[in-house]
Amino acid sequence: MSSVRKRRLKRVAMAAASLCALAAAYVYVGSEARLRAHYDVKAPPITVPNDYASIARGEHVVRALAKCTGCHGDDLGGGVVVDNPLAGRLSAPNLTSGPIVRRTDDELLRALVHGVAPDGRPLVLMPAHEIGQLGDEDLGAIVAYLRTVAPVAREVPPLRVGPAIRVKLAMNRLDILPAARIDHDMPRTSAPVAEATAAYGEYLAKTGGCYGCHGPTLAGGPIPGMPPGMRPAADIRPRALAAWSFADFDRALRLGIRPDGAQLAELMPWRATARMTDTEMRALYLYLKGDPSAAKSASNR
Repeated sequence: MSSVRKRRLKRVAMAAASLCALAAAYVYVGSEARLRAHYDVKAPPITVPNDYASIARGEHVVRALAKCTGCHGDDLGGGVVVDNPLAGRLSAPNLTSGPIVRRTDDELLRALVHGVAPDGRPLVLMPAHEIGQLGDEDLGAIVAYLRTVAPVAREVPPLRVGPAIRVKLAMNRLDILPAARIDHDMPRTSAPVAEATAAYGEYLAKTGGCYGCHGPTLAGGPIPGMPPGMRPAADIRPRALAAWSFADFDRALRLGIRPDGAQLAELMPWRATARMTDTEMRALYLYLKGDPSAAKSASNR
């Protein structure tokens, strides 16, 4: 190889290395800007009760409706949600001991409603855009219940954002920071009446993670924050569920078994939805089927 060609190859290699370094710097700076953004928001004026009925309601909301155990574990002691060389390590904190327990009620409510940490940074993967739509009584009940949970002595590994997630964050193509898209000035609303209606089913779907996994139109697809190769969420629009009877739906969400006998994907939180009341299950069915007039007939199946 001639010396001229060697010099040319060296210049090309140096140029390529420089471009890679610039790209890496752009990705890091851009992703850090989003991860370290500051949100100056106040907790909503929600009363945290301490009576037995409210605490029991809070446990039901946490375990059956908001499905907090899906990330924080059945004992709410936290753990690793994703650990992948490309995605990084995304973990859910221990809600029973350590710094979380020392949070004030207002700090917990800011996390639930706004997806914001006490220092104003956005929480990663915290579905505040969904949980924050819960009625004030349900939100207050959540905090009341969390104050009563038995402590779990578990150290949760810290967050480590991998290159794949950083690239998407820098390009604004990954939605794992709900605080960035929440309307923090939106007025609070009351929860609808808990009855077997599509209106109550909509409340359960919007606050319980259906849209978070199955997408803004419920058409399914890749789940935000999950590593490449993960099984996508299913289409659960009315036409996809057209052949599902209420019995089919109830069996799937209580036992994890589809009408054809196949097991639901592991990420589908059927162990949480199995705790739903019959009224809640029927309401969700009516909403997802898109047939509000079927409330009476569904309750008789």
